[in-house]
Amino acid sequence: MSHPLITDAQRAELLANGARTAAGETIDPYPVVKLFTPDAGATWLLTELDPADPDLCFGLCDLGFGFPEQGSVRLSEIVAIRGGLGLPVERDLFFKADRPLSRYAEEAQRLGVISRVVPHDQLREAAVQAAGEILQTGPAARVHVKRMLNERYGLVDYQTMFWALEQSAELREGMRAFMEKRAPGWVPERFAGDRGRR
Repeated sequence: MSHPLITDAQRAELLANGARTAAGETIDPYPVVKLFTPDAGATWLLTELDPADPDLCFGLCDLGFGFPEQGSVRLSEIVAIRGGLGLPVERDLFFKADRPLSRYAEEAQRLGVISRVVPHDQLREAAVQAAGEILQTGPAARVHVKRMLNERYGLVDYQTMFWALEQSAELREGMRAFMEKRAPGWVPERFAGDRGRR
């Protein structure tokens, strides 16, 4: 069965990789297909389709926010995504992988678009640390980013978002903290560390 974003040959290769993983083999294949949003910066390098659920892919997913991660995603969800101009996701017709997926992830980490890669048994500790780092950002900005993510990258009410930021004390505190080279006042004590508080 063909799919609008992948060719039959790509689908066969993705399924073959997925079958190897389902059989318990540890693999690090080359990405088979690259999908992207031409107007939103999201990119997916896909290596596998689950033979038991051929809508479920595995690969390196970057939703355009600078936090790519290896994980699973549904093709049906990718098809539904539209960028800021309403353009659909496309397949990169000129993409040809030149290294395994892990090397793409390593390069993204080296370039700073992945902040860290941690073993599964250290995931909770790393997640708590990442939460502390996220808490260093402005509360209203976090609310709006979370809303955008929860809406699955649909149309964003930028007017309301920017109005809220301009009208809040958060913008003034953020600018003051930046100018005074100190941590902003909204950071909880637990996560403020040695950066100081106002």
